[in-house]
Amino acid sequence: MKECNLQLCIYGKSINAATVSINYPGVRIQKVNKVENPDYLFVDLTIDPNAQPGILDILFTTGKEQKTCSYTKEPAIKAINKVTAPTILFIC
Repeated sequence: MKECNLQLCIYGKSINAATVSINYPGVRIQKVNKVENPDYLFVDLTIDPNAQPGILDILFTTGKEQKTCSYTKEPAIKAINKVTAPTILFIC
């Protein structure tokens, strides 16, 4: 398997003023995309094929204030026989 790219849409009051960081083996932030609306932020992640399933804590820091948002990394799907629209939203 190869690396997987994932974009997360994060919502929170004035979230685009925050610095974003993550500390999870095999997952790194590729880019943080700020948009016109200050309450939205898009975080591009790169996930190594050997990254283990688990809960990724994404840290948002604004000055001295810190907030955490959790994302669950599910196990990768090895083979798929039939895919329908409601079946899969994300494959890595």
